[in-house]
Amino acid sequence: MRERLSLNGAWRFQPTPGAPYNDPDTPPAALTEPRTIAVPGCIQAQFADLRDYADVSVYERTFTVPAAWAGRAVRLHFGAVDYLAEVWIDGRYVGDHEGGFLPFWFDITRYVAFGREHRLTVRVTDPGGAAWPEREYRPFPDISFQEAPHGKQSWYGSIGGIWQDVWLEAGSPVWLYRVLATPDVAGGQVHFRAILAGPEGPLSSHAAPTGTRLAGQGPAGRRAPGPVPAPDMPEGHWSVQVRVTGPDGATYASPPAPVAAGEARVSVRIPEPALWAPEHPDLYEFEAVLLEGSTPVDRLEDHFGMRTVEARENRIYLNGRPLYIRAALDQDYYPVSLWTPPDDAFLMEQVRLAKELGLNMLRCHIKAPHPRYLYWADKLGLLVWEEYGNPSNSQGRAPELCRATLEGLIERDYNHPATVIWSVINESWGLDLSQERDRTWLAQMYDHFKAYDPTRLITDNSACPGNFHMATDLADYHSYYAYPDHFDRWEAWVADLAGRPGWIFSPHGDGRPTGQEPLMNSEFGNWGLPDAHDLLDGEGREPWWFATGATWNEGVVHPAGVRERYAGSALPAVFGAYRDFVRATQVQQFRALKHEIEAMRQRPSLNGYVITEFTDVHWECNGLLNQNRQPKAGHALYPTVIAGTQLIARPAGSRWALAAGETVAVRVQVASDSPAAAPGCTVCWWLEEGVATPLPGPGVGPRPGAQRGSLPGVILPAFGVAEAGTLRFRAPVGAQRVRLHLALLDRHGREICRGYEDFGVYVRPRAEGVRLWLDPDLAGAHPGLAGALEALGYAVTAGGLGAAGDLALASRLEGPALAHVAAGGRVLLLAGAPQDLPGGLRIVDRKDGQWHGDWASGWHWLRPGLLGESEAALENPLDLDWAGLLPEHVVLGAGEAQADWLAGYVLGWVRLPAATALGFRLGRGSVLATTFRVAGSLAGHPAAAPLLAGLIARLRDPAFRPALHVAKEAR
Repeated sequence: MRERLSLNGAWRFQPTPGAPYNDPDTPPAALTEPRTIAVPGCIQAQFADLRDYADVSVYERTFTVPAAWAGRAVRLHFGAVDYLAEVWIDGRYVGDHEGGFLPFWFDITRYVAFGREHRLTVRVTDPGGAAWPEREYRPFPDISFQEAPHGKQSWYGSIGGIWQDVWLEAGSPVWLYRVLATPDVAGGQVHFRAILAGPEGPLSSHAAPTGTRLAGQGPAGRRAPGPVPAPDMPEGHWSVQVRVTGPDGATYASPPAPVAAGEARVSVRIPEPALWAPEHPDLYEFEAVLLEGSTPVDRLEDHFGMRTVEARENRIYLNGRPLYIRAALDQDYYPVSLWTPPDDAFLMEQVRLAKELGLNMLRCHIKAPHPRYLYWADKLGLLVWEEYGNPSNSQGRAPELCRATLEGLIERDYNHPATVIWSVINESWGLDLSQERDRTWLAQMYDHFKAYDPTRLITDNSACPGNFHMATDLADYHSYYAYPDHFDRWEAWVADLAGRPGWIFSPHGDGRPTGQEPLMNSEFGNWGLPDAHDLLDGEGREPWWFATGATWNEGVVHPAGVRERYAGSALPAVFGAYRDFVRATQVQQFRALKHEIEAMRQRPSLNGYVITEFTDVHWECNGLLNQNRQPKAGHALYPTVIAGTQLIARPAGSRWALAAGETVAVRVQVASDSPAAAPGCTVCWWLEEGVATPLPGPGVGPRPGAQRGSLPGVILPAFGVAEAGTLRFRAPVGAQRVRLHLALLDRHGREICRGYEDFGVYVRPRAEGVRLWLDPDLAGAHPGLAGALEALGYAVTAGGLGAAGDLALASRLEGPALAHVAAGGRVLLLAGAPQDLPGGLRIVDRKDGQWHGDWASGWHWLRPGLLGESEAALENPLDLDWAGLLPEHVVLGAGEAQADWLAGYVLGWVRLPAATALGFRLGRGSVLATTFRVAGSLAGHPAAAPLLAGLIARLRDPAFRPALHVAKEAR
């Protein structure tokens, strides 16, 4: 009944900056310098000189309506165009559409002659974003970028053009515009709502706004303030009949249902329905037929899934069973084509990769996904959390456009069972929640969309620090912390979230918490750099987006020149080749996610998490995969961490640094999303010594003579956390890295899952007779420091500073310490507070700049050769065995002297390098300044004494003569 003719392919195209727009009376001028552009496809993805283009462009092509279509209505369809599309055929204005995410169409029957060639012209206006703040964008007052739903174009760059399919369709003048299927699992039936359309648009006044204006509707240059009123239903006896085919091939049908006010309601019985779920994505196909009298005039085919999703009593239920969300954020950007998916094979592989990683959901982040994205999620079984692109403010038309866009998205994607959550706003983007008006609007939108789509969950504002919820189905919240530096803060934040704190909801007294909303973390993550070599084009050039990101976070996320910066830094002496450094950052990313997820799984009141993110996006490289969908380090291990059942091992006192020979107690827990408990399980464990690989390989078993044991009588819990017991092992007597392996076996001895935990074993050094002068201020700030030093064999004095050969320990370079070094002495500066040093050097608090590393990650490193007998325990970047010692301050001003850095910290794309242990000469003496928190940790942290001993040994070495020589008076 319907026939389709694709208009995808090569079109003529020309950017026309400064040209008129949003004016039906002023058609585009003839193309004078046409290019060829591929449709579908984003403008910015196809032309190097238009990467940041945001203005008016003109598309043009010819088409011929087949003569065989004579006597039928002809419609012109667009999958999506960003942002304003104005359409002419043979110079006659047809209509326009505003909005970058949704499909639209025009009935062009009166504009075409069958069998004749026509010229199709589309003028696209793309208002500018803010990804290149130095660029001056043309203002578009009546289609303001700030008010328009645009998502992360303000982060990654403008997107414009015909980015989804274009096609012609022949059929009945009155046709099935939408057929929405609502599953009624409890009632064993499915309810269909068929919405009809005619030449002027949907015939139901309850259809979502189309964003379309036809010729003659509204004054030129101004958009109609809302949806165009539905035209009258054509006369005649109209009805709709539906036939359903189940996954087993069984068919079910309805009698014809009459059309009233442009809609028909049809119900079909489905006894004992097969339920759709990620584990068994059973789909039902349906065919809806529009009848005029008894004559079929139109047919629409689609699919749906029988499934339910609800939130109650702090749980999310899918098909009546508790659901633990294991999700990743997906920005839905593609390696070359930006918003446009390359093809179905790419989308299918992407879903496969997500499931391979252990994910059961993707949160498609502030961008409406392509319909084929959802098709493959439905077919292969992957849940989706959908969002549209938020605006930048709530002024003018923004509230109207947000509501209309989400209504249209819900109507477009209603039949996709994979979609189970809608967001109204992300992190209050575009809103000012200090204003009552915006808070009221947000609460109203929750109520509106909960009624608009009662089959899914609604989150009003996916919140983060600085904003909150008003009324919501999910009490979700975002948080980012540096790992391993701030892992203790992460654990404290998770514990706070699990207790349902008041800061989740509005502090203004107008929030509407029920106390039953499921709690979850919906954004967290850490960076793992992609290998720039994997991103080069065929001629060895860096991607164009390497030039972006310079204005974000003081340039931390700016990729350009990353390989050259690496080569010119101290890092090659620590990590080796650039590829080795990249892999080390990815290993650290895996370790961070492992421990952060485990911290959440320890809290039974939490219902899931969303990792930031599924793939890297341009300079934002916290993806589980790189932007080309290539795996990162730890790919094979992620399913053991992103898992329904998980073993969690935590050392007593949360201490991953072990003293040689000590007995170590480890608490073991089992987290599970299993629907039923399984008693009689056993946790088997064994210790691997002399570990030389940063991550465990597959199927590792105990070596002969390894320490091993078991914890019997473990209960695999039903959707919760269970204690498995405490195991104990003895740390080896020599410095090294060790790995505790665990395996959970069921009562038949079959393996359910595995886990592991790494430790560093450090040897206590002895320093017989080494004389140290301890600054009184340092001794006063750390009362146990002198005793800890003496216990290590140092001869400590706090009296007058003696000969130049004495070594001084101080927290500030002033007074006796400064005079000592100027006279030729040596000072170990244990700096724990901001201060200015000679020569323009300065010590700053990491939280006062980007060095905090809580969003764009950083990595701590220690130059090999400092730890003496404990050197075998060192692994870079530093991991949790250094927690408590890692610096909260960094030394700046010595960037040109990285050869003198003994330890350091680097952020993002090898930006803002800072020293954390730095040698320099002052006067006739030398200073070794470190910000490692040695002074307060010496007695209790096994790695502190080896580090201190290594720094003292380096400072006492006659060959220690740093190249950096600073003037005493320079500050």
